[in-house]
Amino acid sequence: MSRVWAARVAAAALAVVAASATESFEVASIRRSDDESGRPALQFTPDGGVRAANVTLKLLIEAAYDVRSDQVAGGPRWADTDRYVVTAKGSGAADLELARIRLQNLLADRFQLRVRHERKQASGYALTVVKEGARVSESATTGAPKLIQRGRWDVVAEGVEMRLLARFLAVRVGPVSDATGLTGRYDFRLEWAPDLSDSPDPQEVDSRATAALFRALREQLGLSLEPERAAVELIVVEGATPPGQN
Repeated sequence: MSRVWAARVAAAALAVVAASATESFEVASIRRSDDESGRPALQFTPDGGVRAANVTLKLLIEAAYDVRSDQVAGGPRWADTDRYVVTAKGSGAADLELARIRLQNLLADRFQLRVRHERKQASGYALTVVKEGARVSESATTGAPKLIQRGRWDVVAEGVEMRLLARFLAVRVGPVSDATGLTGRYDFRLEWAPDLSDSPDPQEVDSRATAALFRALREQLGLSLEPERAAVELIVVEGATPPGQN
């Protein structure tokens, strides 16, 4: 690579970073929750905004950086306990990645959040396509992707990319990388209810549910989870301050 070309690539990368740093919601408010015992809920809205209730800073970090709870380390104790209500209006574009960048900037502004990125080696799985081929339908949906939980072991997907499915699975089985090679958006339904006819204990229920999930992925979607050792992103919180009411 020539020095001129390298300089152009570096300049382009810096321009992307600079643009990302200036992305913000049109209007955003954050306040302490009046019902901290309520169930937490967070949703990226169709206009590219965010609506959340009873959420902790840690949960907001997970959503902003698209990571699981075990991928967030450090930070003050209140980041795991204090609950907030967040309302942020987007610009009308249902762009999930842009909404995440805006949420990152909002947390940096209102919580004075400072993080650093690290990588760690961990045991996990690669989501792959079985040799017979995937059994998922290309989606005609143009709106925001949806993963709708219809029951404990039943989910319906609309306009979902495989990396989003990988993240959904990671919550249940540990780190999952998307190695399917499928680049579109897909609709599907996945059901994996385990056999509980003999009333097993909770630990056995979880074990059977995991086994049922592996089978359902293969039989219903033509996908497989293969063991792998991979580098996992870690978000380390270096500092944060509770926001004022705004």
